[in-house]
Amino acid sequence: MSGQSPTSASPVPRLTSRWWSTGTALPGPSLAAGTNALYSVTVNKDGVFAAGESDDEFSGAHPLVERFSAGSWSILNLPEAGSIWTNLRGIAAGADSVWAVGTFLDPASGNQQTLTLRGDSSIWTVVNGPNPGSGNNVLGGVAAVGDQFWAAGLDDQGGSNQTFIERHSA
Repeated sequence: MSGQSPTSASPVPRLTSRWWSTGTALPGPSLAAGTNALYSVTVNKDGVFAAGESDDEFSGAHPLVERFSAGSWSILNLPEAGSIWTNLRGIAAGADSVWAVGTFLDPASGNQQTLTLRGDSSIWTVVNGPNPGSGNNVLGGVAAVGDQFWAAGLDDQGGSNQTFIERHSA
């Protein structure tokens, strides 16, 4: 589908749009000024979910999950996770839960560490996951297969990046 995104006189950028076959877009919720981005989208019976980050130079990067249901987008409340530099890169939905993955900056080591969140339309929790590398550990994608969720990423083994996959059961 193709179309043009509507322009806005508001200084706050629009983050999400829903594209209809006619090319018309519906604006998403207003966010604080700064860089706001969505990187992944999924759908289940509870709606459409999109994951990314909301950044500004004063408070850092924060994980972001939005949900489209009943004709409008809403920003979901997420638990405190990681540090002030946190983002989500992938999201996948199963029948009864949604999983989002990304990374956060560990202030003690200065390395990126994996972040996994599990939720539904209202309640989200942090799920502990592995950080197999001695340096950065980053999750970038997730897929749902039955009641299992598979996440893929990379880990730094002392200057050499290696791929890794982790699995969680719903």
